[in-house]
Amino acid sequence: MSYKLYAKQYKAPQELVAHLKSKNLTINDEQRAIALLSSISYYRFKIYLYPLLNPESGYYQPKASFEQGLELYRFDDELRDLIYSIIGRIEIKFIVCNHNLHYLFKIQKTSFLTTTKIIIYMLHQDYKPLKMNRLYLILVMLQLINKSLCLSENIKNELESLFAKYPTAKDKSHSAGFPNNWEMIQFGVNLLNRLITPIHRI
Repeated sequence: MSYKLYAKQYKAPQELVAHLKSKNLTINDEQRAIALLSSISYYRFKIYLYPLLNPESGYYQPKASFEQGLELYRFDDELRDLIYSIIGRIEIKFIVCNHNLHYLFKIQKTSFLTTTKIIIYMLHQDYKPLKMNRLYLILVMLQLINKSLCLSENIKNELESLFAKYPTAKDKSHSAGFPNNWEMIQFGVNLLNRLITPIHRI
């Protein structure tokens, strides 16, 4: 295996801020941006700036700002904590009640992928995920399991609160598979009973 030397020179946070500004990214508080890039790896943080980038020109979109990237970063951090919390509660419930996914869905010898397809099929056409294997579908499935186990967590309400707190994340939610007006869907309610009847058209 051949190795390639990493040729890029180290850049101080001040230089990185200047670099971002040269790419037309608005930075309203440079000192805050410098402090953030001093504590967070630039190469980790720039992932959250990518949705604001025009890939054709290599420059940031008009009105794109460092603060919007920070919103996406904070949203991702809080959403990750939420998902881990929900999965942890589900895991404990399964252990206590000795449930398993096949019993939960009332579908014997059904793979996880097939179950996913069934859920997609049953979602109303207007609220199906915009993209497969994205966050929205996973959250719908978690809500389905959450409801079936009678857990108190309301994923939909938590998401709405996060989107209200971080409006940039809401503006970019389509990239995570969220359909337009997703708030109108029941988000997993009543899907469990419909899973009892096998669907052969998948």
